[in-house]
Amino acid sequence: MPSWRDFSDADPQKPDGWLAYVAYGKMVKLDSRSQPIIIRDGYQGDASIFSLVNVCFWGGTIIATFGLMRVGAIHRRGRLLTLALCTGLTVLALMSIAWPLWAFCLLCMLWGMGAGVTITMGRTIVQEAAPQRMRARVLAFYQLGFSGGGPIGALALGFIVQALGPFQA
Repeated sequence: MPSWRDFSDADPQKPDGWLAYVAYGKMVKLDSRSQPIIIRDGYQGDASIFSLVNVCFWGGTIIATFGLMRVGAIHRRGRLLTLALCTGLTVLALMSIAWPLWAFCLLCMLWGMGAGVTITMGRTIVQEAAPQRMRARVLAFYQLGFSGGGPIGALALGFIVQALGPFQA
């Protein structure tokens, strides 16, 4: 029976991407949990504004995904992933400023485009790096790590928003 060590020791020359994966997962989870608070407290918005912001974000991911499909094979996946992460980090930093709602929606769309690239490239890199006999386990672990920290992050974010305010959190 193969163990997790078999995967981690499979090929030390391949970039594992775990740091980027963890960093992006935390960026997405923290900001997606702060958006309702930003909309409620920063823009005095309601569910319709929250819907608009979500459409902008997910619209950006769809645009990026279709763009990747149109381009085809990406030869430097790690560089594209790094660029998408840096773009996402920059956009999230810009979101800490109290912009007009239209600019906030535009930033959410740009953030969504970075998310679309990051999600696609992250999974592609993990799938290609995982030995075929362990691919399902590795992807299950990947998804658990991507989604599993949500409840703890939401609790922590509540305290952070209370201390710093909705935009700075």
